[in-house]
Amino acid sequence: MRIACASHAADLQDGTFDLAVLPEGTNATELLALASRNSSSIIVGAVSEGSFMRGVAIHAGENRIAYRKIGFDGRSRGSNDISQCPVFHFPDVSVAVLICLDVDDTTVRP
Repeated sequence: MRIACASHAADLQDGTFDLAVLPEGTNATELLALASRNSSSIIVGAVSEGSFMRGVAIHAGENRIAYRKIGFDGRSRGSNDISQCPVFHFPDVSVAVLICLDVDDTTVRP
């Protein structure tokens, strides 16, 4: 699996990755455009949703997870919803999308 990490979708060359990881606060339009141009790839990131951050894992034109950032870090509000499952299972790989400090929260486990 070819994994690419970038600060901006424009930094990625289309067709060169199977999984692209973009940061918290990525512009939703930019993320969706990248996903549209690379529909066989998995595109993950976190987009603003009001005062929250919404984790996304887009594949074949659809967001495959329903995950809102759980903890508060001073940048965006936390949902405090630890029942969410930020994991999408593909036949050959599983992808978990955890935003920012949620990675350190021991109550959040895929």
